Amino acid sequence: MKHAEVTADLVAAETERVVATAASFRNDAVLAPSLCEGWSRGHVLAHLARNADALARVCDVALTGAPGTMYDTPESRDADIAAGARRSADEHATDIRDSAAR
Repeated sequence: MKHAEVTADLVAAETERVVATAASFRNDAVLAPSLCEGWSRGHVLAHLARNADALARVCDVALTGAPGTMYDTPESRDADIAAGARRSADEHATDIRDSAAR
């Protein structure tokens, strides 16, 4: 198996683990502190989902040659994470699953 195939398989497996972990959380778990200082687990989940969207955007830019950036601004990135952090556990699970599928 080629290195790229192994990497793709690992990324797919770890993505499924993140999706499953997000689906296992209840509201109290989402609100709990994470190991990232100042962030709840909800912040981390929102960051993962928005980062997946941003990486998909970068891929679209690369494929089309259209101008674009990963995020509109650093401030909009931070605002999206902060807003997403307050979602319910079910909303986070759906967001993680949907962003992983993009």
